Amino acid sequence: MSIQKQLGKQILVIADPRAAIAKTVEAANSAQPFFLNIESPEKVSAAYQTFASFGADIILTNTAGALRPVFQQIGRENLIEAVNVRGVEIARKCAGEAQFVAGHIQTIGLKIEPFGEIEFDEAVRIYSEQIQFLISAGIDLLVIDSLHAVQEMRAATIAANSLRNVIQLAVFSKFDSEGNTNDKLTVESFAVILDGLQIDSIGILQNSPTKSIFRRLANATNRPISVRFLPEIGDEIEKSVAAFAELGAAMIGAERPEQVHAIASAVRGREIVPSPKPKIRLPLRIANRARVISIGDGLPFVKIGERINPTGRKVLAAGIREGNFNLLLKDAIAQAESGADALDVNVGIPMIDEPATMKSVVSEIQRAVAIPLVLDSAAANVLESGLKVYAGKALVNSVNGKRKRLEEVLPIVKKYGAAVIALTIDETIPETAEERLAIAQTILKACDEFRIPKENIIVDVAAMAIASSDKSGIPVLKAIQLVRQELGLPVSLGISNTSFGLPQRALVHNTFLVQAIGAGLDAAILNPLDEQIQDLIAAASLFVGRDPDCRNYLKAYRAKKQTTQD
Repeated sequence: MSIQKQLGKQILVIADPRAAIAKTVEAANSAQPFFLNIESPEKVSAAYQTFASFGADIILTNTAGALRPVFQQIGRENLIEAVNVRGVEIARKCAGEAQFVAGHIQTIGLKIEPFGEIEFDEAVRIYSEQIQFLISAGIDLLVIDSLHAVQEMRAATIAANSLRNVIQLAVFSKFDSEGNTNDKLTVESFAVILDGLQIDSIGILQNSPTKSIFRRLANATNRPISVRFLPEIGDEIEKSVAAFAELGAAMIGAERPEQVHAIASAVRGREIVPSPKPKIRLPLRIANRARVISIGDGLPFVKIGERINPTGRKVLAAGIREGNFNLLLKDAIAQAESGADALDVNVGIPMIDEPATMKSVVSEIQRAVAIPLVLDSAAANVLESGLKVYAGKALVNSVNGKRKRLEEVLPIVKKYGAAVIALTIDETIPETAEERLAIAQTILKACDEFRIPKENIIVDVAAMAIASSDKSGIPVLKAIQLVRQELGLPVSLGISNTSFGLPQRALVHNTFLVQAIGAGLDAAILNPLDEQIQDLIAAASLFVGRDPDCRNYLKAYRAKKQTTQD
């Protein structure tokens, strides 16, 4: 039976022979355990055979960390292909017919932009080289251990996705007792980012018997969850195996032969325990390292800050043109402090290097604020430039019904695991709600062609300026209802558009916003510095099931009262 058929149905035992092989490194005078693949292959083979005989279903290749920068440091880059290919060949020879070989990749602490000097594309190339060697040698699945920064995890995963076709991919990470990785990536953000990248299994490198991280992952993803025990788990292994098997672990593994034997004895032939509750219905989610924002029916209304946009703002535009981002960052911080859940980032100015500017701005904003970003540009290469340096899952603003735009942007959305706004315009501006729905259906079909799931799509039903057509608001409100009813997708709007050309603009578009929330609007790009708009959203949310027990409204009221008293 193939690994694709077994993964997610029967508990598989996964063995990592690194610890056993590493014991022989000093005796073999080798700089890294993986060099033994060519220097002392019999030692590697002996370790594999021990694990195979002890009941492992999956054997990890002795290739963790076998990446070009490691070889370059010691002047042995000519051996990179041989080390990786030989690692697979030895594992394959030792594995029985019923055992699988997993190409093992481990992050090595590359300092990748925006937090280091290595360009994201170069990091992807580094991982692609190793992955290509492993795939060509005949692996059954890929396993990535993410032990460092989220950008390195993203680079390795994107590299794997570009090469693996039907080969299964599992990504593991280690979390502290609070549920954070070394660079403060939370369990929930880890799940959201990897869900966006559409891997096959999410894993935990477990050094204690605690089950809280597994439970948090189970509430954040519908993908199979696996556990590999680190050596320090010690004598608690048997009790821990039983507990994680009951929770529904897909793969359970360890690094020591006796621990693998204990796992195999406990779970041999055991089917994965089905969850007592149905698969969770996941909303659209975007994330940075520390925060996940969910958008959808019954969830709190999402406020996307609009002010990082040079259109009509001469001082901001001048700063962006000169590479001076002080005002831009001041706006970003002010919007976050005023309650924005995410920030729209648009740097579209004529006669600048917009891809380079987007890259710089996204890099700087991530250091300044801790909320997710919406990347906004008419140019696909600008969007991609921002997505490369965004350490999370972004929302792309936007695609429309034009085939050219869909073909330019959707592959980028898919590659970087982003979500996308589907703007319901095509060659013309639609006049009716039904026309907007038809365009949304066209975009949805195109997303399916590019294998972008519905939970990564939000529809913008294209609100127009009421001054240009005094009946344009009615079809927008109807379109909100139609999209939610017919497509089951969340809906957003750019609210400020509606008041263009009128006096007292805030009064006009804030009034329309309340009506749109009543029709089912889930999110809007707006000005969070407008105190009135905050109050109206809080009050309107009470009447449409977005604020259980009035908690958010009362919280906002108390905060406002405290500010007034201070």
